[in-house]
Amino acid sequence: MNLHVLDENPKVIAMLLDDKRVGKMLMETNQMLSLAVKHYMRIAGANYTSETGEGMLTAGWSHYNHPVSIWVRQTSGNFDFTLRYAFCLAREFAFRFNKEHAS
Repeated sequence: MNLHVLDENPKVIAMLLDDKRVGKMLMETNQMLSLAVKHYMRIAGANYTSETGEGMLTAGWSHYNHPVSIWVRQTSGNFDFTLRYAFCLAREFAFRFNKEHAS
């Protein structure tokens, strides 16, 4: 689980990544965002299990205690940066491969 932060601007980061990493980073970024959402839903006592699946939250808690996963959910600023990064990666993926990423 990584966030390759090569610049302060998420759009620039997405453009700097090679083809393989654009897709890989989008998948990992979406997993970390999903874990953060589930973390706060659990704290709030909300039921997230019906919200898992394609286009929704990821199932399970894999990499929940990874340092970068913890960083993503640590502050709203970290979460917001990661969310912007994910959108930039998705746009870059679509631009390069003329299709949406499966995640």
